[in-house]
Amino acid sequence: MSLWIGVVIALLTLLFVLWRLNIRTHGTWVDLRFDPHTYVKPELVPLVDWLAKKAESQIGRGLNISGNAFVLSTICDAVEKALAEQREGGKVEITLPEFIGDKDGMYGFQVTLEREQLKQFNL
Repeated sequence: MSLWIGVVIALLTLLFVLWRLNIRTHGTWVDLRFDPHTYVKPELVPLVDWLAKKAESQIGRGLNISGNAFVLSTICDAVEKALAEQREGGKVEITLPEFIGDKDGMYGFQVTLEREQLKQFNL
C-alpha cells in the first residue's frame, strides 16, 4: 500500500514540475488567443492603431504597444476624451504621460492631430 502512495506522490510531483517548466518556458498560464482591440470601439480602431505605431516610434524602446489590449484601451479612452473636448475645426491633442513601462521606467507620448488627419480616419 505504501508503495502505491509513493508512486502517486512521485507522479504528482513530476506533473507539477513539468507544469511549472511549461509556464516558465512559455511565460503564460494559459495561451488564450484574443483580439487586442477587444476594448476599442470599432470606429476608432484605425486611429488607435495609427496612434499605437506613432507611440512605438516616439518611445523607441521596442515595446509592443500594438498587441497590448490594456494599452490600446488606454489610447482609446484618451482619443474619446480628446474628441469630446475638441473645439470645432480645431486641433486635437492627445497626451498620455507614463502609460507604458519597462524595467528602466515609464514612458508616455503626445501627438497633435489636425482636422484633416481626423477626416482620414472618418472622424
